[in-house]
Amino acid sequence: MKTDDFFKTVTEKVISAMEGGDNPFVKPWRSQGIGYPENPTTGKKYTGFNAFWLSFLAMQGSSHLWATYNQWAEAGATVRKGEKGTPVIRPIEIKAKFNEASEQEGEDATRLLFKTYYVFSLDQVEGAEAFRPQPIELKPVERRPDIETAVAKTGAAIVPDLSQCFYRPASDTVHMVDAAAFESIESYYAVQFHELGHWTGAEKRLARDLSGKFKSEAYAAEELIAEMTSAFLCHHFNIDGMDRHHGQYLKSWATVLKNDDKAIFKASGMASKAASFLVPELGK
Repeated sequence: MKTDDFFKTVTEKVISAMEGGDNPFVKPWRSQGIGYPENPTTGKKYTGFNAFWLSFLAMQGSSHLWATYNQWAEAGATVRKGEKGTPVIRPIEIKAKFNEASEQEGEDATRLLFKTYYVFSLDQVEGAEAFRPQPIELKPVERRPDIETAVAKTGAAIVPDLSQCFYRPASDTVHMVDAAAFESIESYYAVQFHELGHWTGAEKRLARDLSGKFKSEAYAAEELIAEMTSAFLCHHFNIDGMDRHHGQYLKSWATVLKNDDKAIFKASGMASKAASFLVPELGK
């Protein structure tokens, strides 16, 4: 990536976040892994622009620990296949003779150039357990036995995470921040149902096919299905988990719905199947 393009991209992301963007999302949980941007393999803190940029990404849910591909490898960790690096910059001072007026050789001058290189966060690597920060002790919250039993019956592998909630297809695991870090137990279950909705889409389960008309908006379409799945399950278990955090997904669905007036019917049908897969009694 060219340096100019990089700065433009970063600026656009920051402005979008400040103005709310096309798809603002406020996490209903407190991340435990946020800290000052640091390279865990060298122990050095990132400074200047890189410190700001990586801190900004941490606020979006990323880890604060970043290193290059080779640095992770030297530390015995492996960047997962398919993960993309995040560009950061290294300023380089170049001394040369330059006469700005005549563009001919003149007095010694120092120019600042920027070299782009790529780093990967702790969230993108395997075998880096020694670098993971210790979780903050949280007070336990009261769980719903009926929901806990229903989730356990799905057989889904629920993996604790310090800062993010997501479904990882490569390992077929659902990652969840501790329930005590959420604003409410209802928000926790709503997010868990959303990620389990993604989990149902795996090839060995419902094998959702989002090709064709959905292809260019596959991500938004799948988010719509997962969120509808969450809504169905929240209603089934009589909890109010569909709050402002969920409503803010709406703008990302707009393109899907505008491009196909039957998309809402397709998505709701897929979500109904997903909900029934997770809680079989819903399909009876």
